[in-house]
Amino acid sequence: MAELTRTERDFQRALLHLLEDHSFLSLSVEQICQETMMHRSSFDRYFAVLTATLMINMIY
Repeated sequence: MAELTRTERDFQRALLHLLEDHSFLSLSVEQICQETMMHRSSFDRYFAVLTATLMINMIY
């Protein structure tokens, strides 16, 4: 398994921190980006497949 990049680790830590006070379904990508102080395009670059998968699962 490939090692995580610093950006991926930052997003992962932000998600875990936010999950302490919020449910997963109530979180938005914008909240995660604010927590990491990174732009939405950075999130999309690293997690585009994840975002698409989550969106599809929410629709169906």
